Amino acid sequence: MFVEKLNKKQEGFYVIEEEKDIQDGKWEGYLEHDNANRESLVIYTGPNFTGERVNNFFISTPSETPWKTHLKVFSNSEKIYVTYESQGDQVEAEDINQVQNVLADTVEDLNDYKAATDASINDLEIRTTNLEETRASKTYVDTELNKVYKKEEVFNKEEVIQRIQDIIGAAPEALDTLEEIALALNEDPDFAATITNLLAQKVDKVPGKGLSTEDFTTAEKQKLAGIEDGANKYIHPSTHPASMIVETSEKRFVNDIEKATWNAKETPEGAQTKADQAEQNAKAYADIVANTAETNAKNYADNKIDDLAGVGRTTETVKEVADDLVSHKANTANPHNVTKSQIGLANVDNVKQASKTEFDSHNNDTTRHITAEERTRWNNKAEVSQIPTKVSQLENDRGYVTQEELGDAGYGDMMKSVYDTNGDGIVDNADKLDGKHASDFALASHTHTVDAITGELETTKLTEPPYVMGNVTITSKPLFDILRADRTAFLPASQIIIEKSIDGGVTWEDAGISDTNKAKLFSGQRPSITIPLKDGMKNTDCMLRITITGMKYNVPPGTVETAKYNYWNSSYVIARERYFLAEDAWLWVSSHADRIYCKVERATGANPNNWTTVREAFLAGWAGGNYIKLGGANFGGGTSQTSNYWNWRFTFRTATTSNDFDNAKLSQTYITQAQTIYHIKISGKDVWASSNSLMYHDHLYAWDENQNVTFPANVTASDFYAGSNKVWHAGNFDPNTKLNKGPLTWNDLKGV
Repeated sequence: MFVEKLNKKQEGFYVIEEEKDIQDGKWEGYLEHDNANRESLVIYTGPNFTGERVNNFFISTPSETPWKTHLKVFSNSEKIYVTYESQGDQVEAEDINQVQNVLADTVEDLNDYKAATDASINDLEIRTTNLEETRASKTYVDTELNKVYKKEEVFNKEEVIQRIQDIIGAAPEALDTLEEIALALNEDPDFAATITNLLAQKVDKVPGKGLSTEDFTTAEKQKLAGIEDGANKYIHPSTHPASMIVETSEKRFVNDIEKATWNAKETPEGAQTKADQAEQNAKAYADIVANTAETNAKNYADNKIDDLAGVGRTTETVKEVADDLVSHKANTANPHNVTKSQIGLANVDNVKQASKTEFDSHNNDTTRHITAEERTRWNNKAEVSQIPTKVSQLENDRGYVTQEELGDAGYGDMMKSVYDTNGDGIVDNADKLDGKHASDFALASHTHTVDAITGELETTKLTEPPYVMGNVTITSKPLFDILRADRTAFLPASQIIIEKSIDGGVTWEDAGISDTNKAKLFSGQRPSITIPLKDGMKNTDCMLRITITGMKYNVPPGTVETAKYNYWNSSYVIARERYFLAEDAWLWVSSHADRIYCKVERATGANPNNWTTVREAFLAGWAGGNYIKLGGANFGGGTSQTSNYWNWRFTFRTATTSNDFDNAKLSQTYITQAQTIYHIKISGKDVWASSNSLMYHDHLYAWDENQNVTFPANVTASDFYAGSNKVWHAGNFDPNTKLNKGPLTWNDLKGV
């Protein structure tokens, strides 16, 4: 397929968008047009800058054709749209050769088509000649037509169907076709003769005999006729074992013990007699008890009445006594004239006491009471007569200058014109030292060490000292690959937990991030891991929590995301995966006109649920970087170093540009665009155990003193060279063979 070439522009550029189909998660090939501006290249999953932006791609330029651009894109979308700027295409020999090849192919196709057309025309001419030669005469045609039956001489369709129906007649459905009849006759073409021959072989019927060689007499046949179907010869035994009898709820066996027990029971008549006797005995006993109780009760009542009213008093008198008692109890006028001394109150004054309510009110009245401390302080106050009223009455214990000592110093004359003659706002004698002005002294130079300087690096100019012992300065750290390395590079997905919340962290659930994107977050490939939206919009209750570890734990397969952290402790630890000093964190985010709050925490292997806050910060950027100082603490460690900080956590939350969580302040322009976390990187000066070369010294590969290089995985490139020759390996080696289109892996070059 030809791609229309673009003429080169001296000024300006073309803006080109190419649609590409993703196969197996990637697309790889050359851009259709030359001289692409690599800085302008962007990739989206939708046309015209719509959909999600794709950041995971590689660009390379062939050394022999530097105007071409080779692109390798990784995406889960079905299609991608690549947009870039170009000044126009480069016409090269390959293009001309391709045009020439297509023209040659076209000429060849035309010649083939012409030959095929000529052959078809020649065949038609031959067939026309044959038709002319074999054309019949009119007489022959008329004769043949006369042989044809007339319409009234043949059956029409309806008549044929009726004739067939007449043949079928009332035949059953299973035998209403010739095929079914043939199958029923065992496909025997001479079925009638076969049946006739079989009938000739039958036994003649004789009265009183059947079709067998066993001849029965009439008596025997009558005897057999009297036997029931299924009857057999059976002799009934004289006795049966009990086990063959089936018990029912109405008929059961009784053993000797049960019979003896039942025989010992009372008969109904005997039981009734005994019951009647018991009833009589009980009634007689009850009468005796009742009479005795009545007598005792009467005697007890009489005795009580005698005790209350006297012997011989009646119940009416008792009632009168009771009424007198009630009246006496209600009398509060001291009818017996009881004195205070008689009841032990001779020393009590007859003074009215305050109630509990009155006492509490009085006790709480602060305006009428003073504390002991206040009373002491007031007692120590000087009397009015003791307070000096004149300066002469004061003691000059500080040695202040007196008026007499000032003499004619001009006290009281404080005019500015007198004490600031040059008008610089400073008393003339105050800006001099030993009679000299500050301008009389030369400025003394001095220096500070880098560690003594505080402030933001971008606003402070730092000067490196000649040398530093036992440490590395901040500005020289990037010069050392082992210091600038990403210590979390290629962190395994099994050591990453990502959760989300839309209720301010009250509840957490699986954020649904694949293991691939988890690993990409710590490998610099920048996947789009977003803080969730709430009802389709940004909300300050929306949070994203990323927990990582330097250890390997025995987490059961199939454990849900929110339960995995239950196994991140010393009881389930298997091995150490990495171990380093965490000093700095770099976070690449998109906050979309707002802010992202970030809290960094850490926890030890012994107390994994006791999180210590390391730093809190607010992040910003349109896919921009942010720096957080972690202070220097261990990340990971040995399986026995349970006091080390094995686990670290980054919690992100939507915030406003005022660095708060007021939803009303969120940008309405980008309210529906989720904030994104692209990359997390931690660096530190010390590393005690590394799992890959990149986290150790910031290089993906390893090398030795002879410059032998080892890569940890496959290497893919458009071209490979052995010296100045391109190489290609597919079972053989031919340095003159040009590489095939498409990627060539490192494994393809083994043995070359």
